[in-house]
Amino acid sequence: MKKILLLIILTVISTPSSATLITFDELESGRHYNDYTQATYSHDNFILTTTQAFNSIGMLHPSYGTSTGLHAAGVSADVELKRIDNALFNINSIDLLIGLYNRYDDEIPVYFTGLKSNGVTVYQVFSLPYDISKYSTFNFDDSFTELTSLTWQQGAIYHSFDNVNLNNSTQVPEPYTIILLIPALVLVFKKRYT
Repeated sequence: MKKILLLIILTVISTPSSATLITFDELESGRHYNDYTQATYSHDNFILTTTQAFNSIGMLHPSYGTSTGLHAAGVSADVELKRIDNALFNINSIDLLIGLYNRYDDEIPVYFTGLKSNGVTVYQVFSLPYDISKYSTFNFDDSFTELTSLTWQQGAIYHSFDNVNLNNSTQVPEPYTIILLIPALVLVFKKRYT
C-alpha cells in the first residue's frame, strides 16, 4: 500500500518536461523568398509574434543559410516568444544567422530579454561574428527558465533565427493538487492504525 501511495504522489508531483524544437522547414518553397509574411507564427503550443511581419528566405536566396528560418521584416521590429496557453517554459538554445547582404565590420549583438514567472527579468546578449555564413547555435544560460515570455529585437543588421530549442517548465504542483492527496493519506493511516 505504501508503494502505491508513493507512486501516486510521485506521479502527481512530477511533471515531465517535454522538449519542443521550433523549425521553419515547412515554409521552404525552393524560391528566393518563401510565402510567409504574417506577424505571428505558431508551433506546438508556442507562438512567435512581431511588431511587423516575419519573412523567410528561400534556398535560392544568397543569404540562405543551412535551413529555412524566420526574421522580422523591419528594422527595430520586436519579436516575442511565449506559450499559447500562457504556461511557463525554458529556452535552451537558438540558431542565428546574419544575411550575406549585411555589411558590418564588427560583431553584431542580439539582445534577449526573458520575463520569469516571479517577475524577474533576465538578459543575455549573443554576439554574432560578421563572417557567419551558416546558422550557429547559441546556448542560453541557466537563468532562462520558468519564463512567461522571451523578447528580442531585429536590429539594422538583419538576422534570421531557426531551431529554437525549448521545453515546458517543470512546476511544483498547485496547492489544490496536494489537498486532493490528503484523503488518500488519511485512508492509508486509518487502515494502518485500525
